Amino acid sequence: MKYFKNTSWLLVERVLRLFITLIIGLYVARYLGPGDFGKLNYAASIVAILSIFIQLGLDGIVVRDLVNNPKIKDKILGALLTLKIIGSLIMVVLLIIVSIIFNHDGQITLLIAIIALSSILTIVFDVIRVNYEASVLVKYVSIIQMTQLVVSSILKLYCVAIGTQLFWFAIIFVVDTLLLSGLSIVIYRNKTGSIRSWNVDWGIVKKLIVDGWPGLLSGIASIIYMKIDQVMIGNMLDHHDLGLYSAATRLSTAWYFIPMVIVTSLTPAIIKARQQGRNVYYDRIQKLHDLMFIIAICISIPTSIIGDTIIEYLFGTDYLGAGTVLVVHIWASIFVFLGAAGGRWYVAENLLVLSFYRHLAGLIINIVLNIYMIPKYGIIGAALSTLISYSFSTYIFDVIDVRSRPLFIIKSKSLFLFGGYLIKDIYKNGLRFE
Repeated sequence: MKYFKNTSWLLVERVLRLFITLIIGLYVARYLGPGDFGKLNYAASIVAILSIFIQLGLDGIVVRDLVNNPKIKDKILGALLTLKIIGSLIMVVLLIIVSIIFNHDGQITLLIAIIALSSILTIVFDVIRVNYEASVLVKYVSIIQMTQLVVSSILKLYCVAIGTQLFWFAIIFVVDTLLLSGLSIVIYRNKTGSIRSWNVDWGIVKKLIVDGWPGLLSGIASIIYMKIDQVMIGNMLDHHDLGLYSAATRLSTAWYFIPMVIVTSLTPAIIKARQQGRNVYYDRIQKLHDLMFIIAICISIPTSIIGDTIIEYLFGTDYLGAGTVLVVHIWASIFVFLGAAGGRWYVAENLLVLSFYRHLAGLIINIVLNIYMIPKYGIIGAALSTLISYSFSTYIFDVIDVRSRPLFIIKSKSLFLFGGYLIKDIYKNGLRFE
């Protein structure tokens, strides 16, 4: 019951964030227009890519260590904070280099600087969040994030109402992170202790680096993979085109929380099945992939049929050019959903390094295709590049290495039998994963 309540808080917060962020985002996009909306998304994409040096991909490892070693909690949290501070310095240096290479104008440089500051200010919140995840007290994190979401939404609506400039929408990023870190410090002090008790143990710092480098590399490849198309559009085309592309992808990627929630919920059942035998284990893996495929196809088909209508209704006539992008990009959700399910298999089979190679291969293919297709086909070419690279990294790649071929067979059954294994099982026994 404790774990159910913990997950419920997180699920409620994520669903609320999805819908409120989408609605407010549509309102802001209409107000800014494709040009300024593209500039804001370009700056945010640059920072998102380089902020991986702050995020580090260590959450799972730190949660594990906190659960296994609660007596040295302050040393573990201090080590994580130290690594994030070092990562923020690396990020700042890289941002300066990137701005010089791309020769950003003054407005873009300012937007990047403001959003980068907001990323740095999340450090304390991120450390406290990981602590509460390990303590199964994620409700505090959810309360903080829901408060931030409400305040941020009100500020954005106010900025639109009084007709403010683009600069102030970037400032809201900073207000968001100040609120997150400030509230988390207050709650931590009242419920747990003072952050001043955190101290640095360089032995633990070194251990986190050694344990976490595969996750860091995968995280770098993954975030670049997700954002590089927007950065390339911003540099190879213009910010108006990027605004159209961002509008389309905001709708197509809005669904990506679904596989994360489902996979997270079913992971314990999958891990337990592995202990019961390979037949039970692969039966559940197949059901999970079939479920992901069925949900994705139910999203993709209707969106493809009414993509232009959706764009015009939600964003207005200024964004009509985004309709075709949405129709193409939505089909990548099939491979994103299957990839989320397959990701748990890589973890269970202890093949994280192979998972990194998978992300890296997809990233390289995406960049190469974008270099060719964006100049020739514009933002539609970027959408096609994303679809092709996702299909390779989350499906075709699995056939290359003998260790991942069982997963390739599972995904092939889901794709070519249209989830028939799960449908047949539901017909006989109902939807069960236990």
